[in-house]
Amino acid sequence: MRVSCLCVCHDKPDVTHEAIASILRQTYPDWEAIIVDSGVLYDAGYYERSTWRDDARIKVIRSHETVETRLKHAMAPWCFNECFRKGWATGDLVVYLCDDDILYPDAFDTFTRFYRQHPDAQALYASQDVGVIYPNGWHAIIGERRAQGMG
Repeated sequence: MRVSCLCVCHDKPDVTHEAIASILRQTYPDWEAIIVDSGVLYDAGYYERSTWRDDARIKVIRSHETVETRLKHAMAPWCFNECFRKGWATGDLVVYLCDDDILYPDAFDTFTRFYRQHPDAQALYASQDVGVIYPNGWHAIIGERRAQGMG
């Protein structure tokens, strides 16, 4: 069972690498990552300098959004949907990630294991830690939203 991780990025070079690193640290082996960039980091060559650039599981795509699309659409969902409209996502399960979020290393494993136990599930949601990064670089978890059971 393949997991497609769709990650939308827009001009956050200080944290984007952490989001992508959290995908690379997954314990579940069968995944692909589709990084959809607004063009800001892509055009600046940000991804070309990445150590994972040659990892075949990761595709970096420039979104080709325009000023007009930015005025008409919320860009993160539009970019996520482009992955389906263009046929880029090939996984059996899909995980969404924004450039300022990170995944725990067992996230894909947890999702696939749960789905195998509940194959009729149409959407899976997990607990979420809420964190903050202060200007001096200090990180802290300041809260959490817990998944309480089947919905």
